Amino acid sequence: MLFSVNYATLVGEVCSDIFMSESKNGKKLASFYLMTNSFVNRTGDRLKERDIHHVFVVSDAKASFAEDNIYEGDMVMVKGRIKTSDATDQHDRSVKCFSVIVTGSDVLGLMSSKTPL
Repeated sequence: MLFSVNYATLVGEVCSDIFMSESKNGKKLASFYLMTNSFVNRTGDRLKERDIHHVFVVSDAKASFAEDNIYEGDMVMVKGRIKTSDATDQHDRSVKCFSVIVTGSDVLGLMSSKTPL
């Protein structure tokens, strides 16, 4: 039997405000965008690539932590499950969207803050 794991660890800069909402059963939800940098070696050249990741926090306690402690510009670490969905872009083309879902057993941590506590 083959074993597979759907789990991602990202460390990057929060590049949006924290958007708060509420689930149908009254639990807090948070979402934000996270920018990561990677350096890719192509034909001997080192190029810096930036990726934007949509992060959904579906744990009531972790969503409250995000709302109270995480701000645009902060460096955070997120660990969670990768989820794909289909969407349509502004040119009416079908595109795949990738998100990271942070649940109660996953990690959401503040690494450095540009906002004084």
